[in-house]
Amino acid sequence: MIFPIFSILSILNFILFFLGLLIISWLIWIWFSTGYFIKNNTLNIQAGPLKQAVDIQEIKNITKEKSVLAAASLTIDRMVIQYGTYGYVRISPKKEYEFIKLLLSKNPQIQIDDTLAKRYNI
Repeated sequence: MIFPIFSILSILNFILFFLGLLIISWLIWIWFSTGYFIKNNTLNIQAGPLKQAVDIQEIKNITKEKSVLAAASLTIDRMVIQYGTYGYVRISPKKEYEFIKLLLSKNPQIQIDDTLAKRYNI
């Protein structure tokens, strides 16, 4: 009578351990593979298995925000890039100024938020 109870608990423990291991692995994958790069006229964003491409010519404006919402960003101090009609993406490049300059060199029509413009004299 006691043996089946231990058998069920062992299987449940194994399943919970395996699920926990999968979640931790997924979070580590996101942490170490989050990045942004520009190829041709496309801003490519990667966060683990999640990938997104934004045409730089469609970028309308760049603003700054602090948020804890889920995004392809490892900090709460983020840049919000608005593109197309309703598209938004939140990122946090290490070298913000160089990143903004590169985007502006590809699309000078991008509007920069006042706080970013004052910070970097753009």
